[in-house]
Amino acid sequence: MTYNDYVFKLLLELSASNNFSVKGFSQNYIIEVSNNKDKFYIYGNCFPLNNASSQKLCADKSALSMVLKLNDVNCLEHELYKNPDYDPTFNINLIENKLKENPKGLVLKDNKGYCGNNVFWVKNKTQIKKAVNKIFKQNLDLAVCPYVDIEDEFRLIMLNGECKVCYKKVRPYVIGDGKLNVKNLIAKKYKDIKFDLPFKTLNTTPNKNEKIVLGWKHNLKWHSTPEEVVDKKLEKKLIEFAKKVVKTINLKFCSVDLYIEDDKIKVLETNSIVSMNSFANYSKENYNKTKQIFLEAVNASFNNI
Repeated sequence: MTYNDYVFKLLLELSASNNFSVKGFSQNYIIEVSNNKDKFYIYGNCFPLNNASSQKLCADKSALSMVLKLNDVNCLEHELYKNPDYDPTFNINLIENKLKENPKGLVLKDNKGYCGNNVFWVKNKTQIKKAVNKIFKQNLDLAVCPYVDIEDEFRLIMLNGECKVCYKKVRPYVIGDGKLNVKNLIAKKYKDIKFDLPFKTLNTTPNKNEKIVLGWKHNLKWHSTPEEVVDKKLEKKLIEFAKKVVKTINLKFCSVDLYIEDDKIKVLETNSIVSMNSFANYSKENYNKTKQIFLEAVNASFNNI
């Protein structure tokens, strides 16, 4: 099921017990939502709540980091590089030279991408060249940022300046028992899920109670799990920071991804397409929270007409 279909299904379910109806067009890429008085359209899963400028800023990683930096909002800086087919001044050496300042490596990504697609952690010139070619094969530009070893990434869903849900993304991992190697521990815990790990790592036998993280990406799509932020003082700080972010960019409905580096909360990225299917599928409680958030987004959209 595509995310377009998922949103349509969710809204259709909500419409059965609320005063609105929905119609899908173009394989649900366009969704019409109407009541007895008004109607609005959801285009590509974007509700009509963010203005066009804010929405474009939200989707552009390099532009977002620039605007946040101008407003003294801590963030992971992204630098823009344009496809050489359209920008003859592109010089891959400028990216390669950044390795000297970032011994842990760089992350190259589609500047307007999402869900962890076309995102590469590179540590040498060969990997840079390969990543650049892959990204430019499908995209007009790419963004470069330093690699940061992020323990937990936090996602906050914001609607009209208020946080509707806050959770952390916990990367998949196994705990050693002193007997099984990583490959067998994965098979025992995750069954049919495959992880892209080096042969040496898969055949290593961790010590008892040793934790082995199975990936560096935090996306739920890549098998991370959503977990409650137990530290309520930290949660409060995350929410206050996210409020500052959405106020700076004038975003009404979005997700904000945050992380902590050197005891400072920073912005990783924002998304005006509020993707919640992986979160919702994790538990019945999460599904009900997702339904409530989308119902509130529908009501906010009617009020915005």
